[in-house]
Amino acid sequence: MDYGIISLLPIVCIIVMAVVTRRGIEALAFGVIVCYIILEGFDFFFVMLDDLIAAMGDYDALWLLLLCVFLGSLSILLERSGSVHGLARALGRFANSPKKSMFAAYLAGIVVFFDDYLNIFVVGSLMKKVTDKNKVPREMLAYIVDSTAAPVCLLIPLSSWFVFFSVIFGEQPELEQFGSGQGVYLQSIPFIFYAWATVIVVPLVIAGAIPKFKPMRKAVERARSGQLMSPESAKLAINQEGKTANKNQGNPWDFALPVLAVIVLSIVTGDVLVGLIAGNVVCFVLYWPRKKMKFSVFFDNALDGFASATPLVVICVISVFARTGFSKLGISDYVISVAEPYLSPNLFPAISFVIVAALAFVTVSCWGIVSISIPILIPIAVAVGADPIITAGAILSGSGFGSHTCPYEDASVLTSQVTGISYIEHFATQAPFAGIGAALSVAGYVVCGYIF
Repeated sequence: MDYGIISLLPIVCIIVMAVVTRRGIEALAFGVIVCYIILEGFDFFFVMLDDLIAAMGDYDALWLLLLCVFLGSLSILLERSGSVHGLARALGRFANSPKKSMFAAYLAGIVVFFDDYLNIFVVGSLMKKVTDKNKVPREMLAYIVDSTAAPVCLLIPLSSWFVFFSVIFGEQPELEQFGSGQGVYLQSIPFIFYAWATVIVVPLVIAGAIPKFKPMRKAVERARSGQLMSPESAKLAINQEGKTANKNQGNPWDFALPVLAVIVLSIVTGDVLVGLIAGNVVCFVLYWPRKKMKFSVFFDNALDGFASATPLVVICVISVFARTGFSKLGISDYVISVAEPYLSPNLFPAISFVIVAALAFVTVSCWGIVSISIPILIPIAVAVGADPIITAGAILSGSGFGSHTCPYEDASVLTSQVTGISYIEHFATQAPFAGIGAALSVAGYVVCGYIF
């Protein structure tokens, strides 16, 4: 059944409720309920419950939930062992000013390019002690961390994003003339404008060449007085550090070795979850025999880490569930059908970016939207005479925008979790800078559409 413009009603409800109440989880849940009422009428409840159970039985959903709890566990263990303080103290000898510490976080984000989740965990956990010491607000750290996660993974062809999207491109017959899926991806990298713009904008913001907008400016002013996070964020479980070891006794190797295990096992197995489990195991091997933590204390801390991930788990559950309902309602199909009559070869890459960015943002499904959009948009690009490689870059850019900006998306929520701030505050402070990247991207695709 074609629901037409009514299919956009859940999205409108989510946006309005989130703005009015500033409660993101409740807004998303309300939008899902509205979605199922449209689909099933007043008999929606049992269908919605069946879909929720089915969604949570999905392998990817279970993987994501396990990722959340082991990430929370490892974060708490590293914190309470004092190891983060030890490594931060070592780095602090060089990153001894606000700008230096922010640039250090930026460079660290570029170095850890294998996976956006891994990037967020390593850089966020490592740098927050350094930036705290230099009175950099957590919102600024979250912006830097998130801006060097998905965007960097899009640009460096050794990441999980490269592997996934290369497979999708390789299955598209219209792209066979450009070689393998990996070849198509490599050719599209110069045209992933949103990722390039984001990576370039961050150091300009740090240096002060781009002024900080009001939400971030208020955070910076607050941090100068010693308040590194808002009162709301300070109440989050991840920020309760009462059990932390003596900060002066932290050993940097107690941080470096578990994180190294996460990185190596993630690369070798191709699964970040395996890496995070290995990191927890290495913590146990390092801490218990050396009496860094007693056996019972270690597992109490691990369970506290699981508990700290509860808000993240709840959001991820609702997000996975939301994708099922939105797919049934045909939101993607409707948006594409509305845009299609206005397509032209010159403007098609820009339109593709806007469509994918909007869909990735509102449906909380960056990779899913791309896997749906490529089989639709690439054939249309070829049919209307637009450049398919530039269009591929625009689609990837749109996905990067969704991952970077949607407050409910996995990477954004993980960034908030690791840096210890509310995800709504992270969105509010980051959105203006993301808007600059989006505007530059649209302009770039318009120019390329007329040149190529």
